[in-house]
Amino acid sequence: MMASVGLADTPIALSIAHTTISLPLSIWLMSSFFEAVPQDLEEAATVDGCSRLGALWRVVIPVVSGGIAVTAIFAFLASWNEFLFALLMTAVRSQTTPVVIANFQTQFGLDWGSMTALAAVYSIPVILLTLLLQRKIVAGMTLGAVKG
Repeated sequence: MMASVGLADTPIALSIAHTTISLPLSIWLMSSFFEAVPQDLEEAATVDGCSRLGALWRVVIPVVSGGIAVTAIFAFLASWNEFLFALLMTAVRSQTTPVVIANFQTQFGLDWGSMTALAAVYSIPVILLTLLLQRKIVAGMTLGAVKG
């Protein structure tokens, strides 16, 4: 199907495949965070003069911002570490880093030095993203955990 629309062996095709996996996960995670927001907050915002969209933007989104951060990190990690789609859907010119790391096997064995160096560099964006959002992660992980 991707070949018929000219998307075979392209990063766009891989992005579409990652979206098909990340979107249901994100919707499932975000639904629990939005269900945890009390309906009274939205009603109070509409009484104060906000429209439904204004209440969502000014009240609900700030309350669930921790959940948004956690969902963004989970979706990013699911796509960042994905191996199977990248292995099956791409050729050498558009391989992702996990596939390149897996291909460090030579006729003499594994090239451990190059493989671990690339794996260390590959983990830097994930570490930075987690450090930037660590406060939101803790708040988001506990927001939808208990429903009272």
